Amino acid sequence: MDICDRINEIIKHENLNIASFARKIGIGDQTVRGVVAMRRNKPGFDFIMKIVQTFDWLNAHWLITGEGDMICENLLTIGGVKKTPRLKPF
Repeated sequence: MDICDRINEIIKHENLNIASFARKIGIGDQTVRGVVAMRRNKPGFDFIMKIVQTFDWLNAHWLITGEGDMICENLLTIGGVKKTPRLKPF
């Protein structure tokens, strides 16, 4: 399974189509389609970061390497609500 397959798994997990996934992460529909449907390109750093920052439950290590589980196990509980530590932009 490559990174394009893993992005497709995220789309399925969220019950989204390519267009709604693209809107949710703030990337153009054709860019996402070129990565996940047509497989013309691999996702760049900005593409990957937008996915990681959008989906709190996502294990970034799994997305990048395919190792481990898709859903992050390291969730913090704050006031009874599970939160994932977020990466801060530079």
